[in-house]
Amino acid sequence: MPLHLSFLDDPIDRLSQNGLSSGDIIELVGPSCSGKTEILRHLALTAILPADITLDSTHLPLFGSNRPVVLIDIDRRFNLPRLKHCIEAYVRRRCLDSDITATHTINAFIHTVVTESLRNIIVIRPALPLTRLSLAACLYSIPSETADAAYIFVDSLPDTFPWDLYHTTLKTVGAVGVVTCKSPSKSTRASFRFLLGRKETLTCRLLTPASNEGEVQWDILEDGIA
Repeated sequence: MPLHLSFLDDPIDRLSQNGLSSGDIIELVGPSCSGKTEILRHLALTAILPADITLDSTHLPLFGSNRPVVLIDIDRRFNLPRLKHCIEAYVRRRCLDSDITATHTINAFIHTVVTESLRNIIVIRPALPLTRLSLAACLYSIPSETADAAYIFVDSLPDTFPWDLYHTTLKTVGAVGVVTCKSPSKSTRASFRFLLGRKETLTCRLLTPASNEGEVQWDILEDGIA
């Protein structure tokens, strides 16, 4: 399963013969403002967008997967209006690339795509106070709410996270897991760990014992994530 960001896909392909599959977990580790949430936003965008859309006999390819994404928003700070803005900007750019210039047509495409895409994102916020039980309740609710999810995101991973249940849930719904945290977790469940710094390089470490051990550094300047 490609992530559609070469600075993530290429290190994974170099370190693992099988690439990503359901049940795999990616850790995005870095300080505030290092791009972790921007990466989540990009992954969500490529998953929830439809592959294409046709309005009034005008066809627009969008190259999305039209699959659900589940976001466990631990600190309740994930910016859905920002995701909506990214969808609007992407559709507008695709219209112009496809020589669609009529304002009313572009606006109609944007409205339709935003409406359809946002139906594919499910945001779950754990009950407070944050405990292992409230986090487990979030995970138990996922299989009944969605099937064939592309990703289950955990933004701002807490120390008390139930990793085994997370992995089981990923396998049940056929999803890849992506978690963000400021320091590396102690879990043995993660398959890949990306260390993001404030500079323009990223380090990918393969953590799955059964695969080729290794580490790859990658220049992220060639792929903007904003």
